[in-house]
Amino acid sequence: MTEMEILLDSLNGIYEKVPAFECRDGCSDCCGPVDWPPIEGYNIMQYLKKHDIEPRMTIIKGIEDLCPYWEGKCIIYPVRPLICRQYGVSDMHFLKCPHINPEWEMPLAEVKELNKELRLLDLAFRRVARVDATDLVRPPR
Repeated sequence: MTEMEILLDSLNGIYEKVPAFECRDGCSDCCGPVDWPPIEGYNIMQYLKKHDIEPRMTIIKGIEDLCPYWEGKCIIYPVRPLICRQYGVSDMHFLKCPHINPEWEMPLAEVKELNKELRLLDLAFRRVARVDATDLVRPPR
């Protein structure tokens, strides 16, 4: 495996620690504009290339600032960022989802640990990547 493949495998390992659930059809409660670290941007860009989806770096105007990858459903769901995965399963107040069973919630300490793992992994990615990492993070509005 290449260093990049190892990093992306580690990213998937972080994702696997988040309890899995299926979102309700048509729900966009967690689909606001979010920023993601470069490693997640790289992962998303690889997915877009593989599935011939045009990258979108702007917010959908007039739809309450939805994520640009929302089309009645998340079109990057398999590679959605950690913040999106934590919505509804974290006990952090701003990540609460009214549609998710509370028994699925992750304790705040676990959420913080996953975010720390992601930050450390992103630092390793920045050392290995041969791409301009600034192109991989959605610019602020």
